Amino acid sequence: MRMDDYDELIEAYKKNGIPHEPYYWYTDQRKYGSSPHGGYGLGLERFLAWLANQHTVRTCSLYPRFMGRCKP
Repeated sequence: MRMDDYDELIEAYKKNGIPHEPYYWYTDQRKYGSSPHGGYGLGLERFLAWLANQHTVRTCSLYPRFMGRCKP
């Protein structure tokens, strides 16, 4: 998971000698609050849904998970 604490992120920039100004778009999310997440990956299903102009990624998923599709 990525760092979700603003102060921890700024310290990591300093520790590694990275200027934080070019990454304002990312650090501002931590400064003003965002939910913890694993990244900004687009994903194949989302890309296919965008290409196919689909409302949901479920219709483009290789293994769709529809409720009530399989019953025991």
